[in-house]
Amino acid sequence: MSCLREIMVDQKLQERVAEKIRECLDIAEQRFDRSFQTPEISYKLRGLVAGQANSRLWRIRINSILLQENTDDMLNSTVPHEVAHLIADKVYGHIRSHGAEWKSVMRLLGISPNRCHRYDTTNSRVKVNVKHKFCYKCNCRDMIIVGPVRHRKMQSRFSMNKNSGYRCCSCKGYLVFVKPLGQVTYEQARDGKTKRPTKKYHVLKKGSKMERALHIYKENQFLLSRITIICLFMTTLGMSKAGATTYYYNCQKRAA
Repeated sequence: MSCLREIMVDQKLQERVAEKIRECLDIAEQRFDRSFQTPEISYKLRGLVAGQANSRLWRIRINSILLQENTDDMLNSTVPHEVAHLIADKVYGHIRSHGAEWKSVMRLLGISPNRCHRYDTTNSRVKVNVKHKFCYKCNCRDMIIVGPVRHRKMQSRFSMNKNSGYRCCSCKGYLVFVKPLGQVTYEQARDGKTKRPTKKYHVLKKGSKMERALHIYKENQFLLSRITIICLFMTTLGMSKAGATTYYYNCQKRAA
């Protein structure tokens, strides 16, 4: 898929990007009286970021989707922006990413030193898996929403000592677990929406290995890490690591 993403940028557009980079480097070479090698250019960047520069690898990554949707603006702002990062790091050493040195290089290239773009990123967004949310309450609030990592820490800490739970910053009262909210976003949880519809599975045979594995998973999913649960499957059910890993993901789907 990454290769296909790079092929999507036609040769002429890649040449325009390379010419712009070389133009910026030529300006810097005259100003600092030193040569700069042409960096590696990659078009495999996705998400909200328009471009990234890595001075250690001497590489610039360009968001191919945003480049094709905002060609002229990215050639005149984003590409020089990333080149300025390489030049500033090379000339001044370890500096702040968007500090005074980088801004001075941007002005040298004739570009306003703006940190962020304002492109529409609808088509370049990367789909993010929605994680489980959990509801807690305290003396002053009835709904405090936390994610799976914080929930696991809170439950683990509470299981070790019931008097050492997390406290609310406002009322200083202990946070009390109310209920799991399911696989929803924070906005959906605040609106009182339940988890997404889940796939229906056939009823497990009583005493089967899958039923025992599911029981172990549900008891420990918020207390133990994935690796620990897989090891528990291996020791308790006499499974290989590959088999235990498969069972773990199957239990995860059933419990969602």
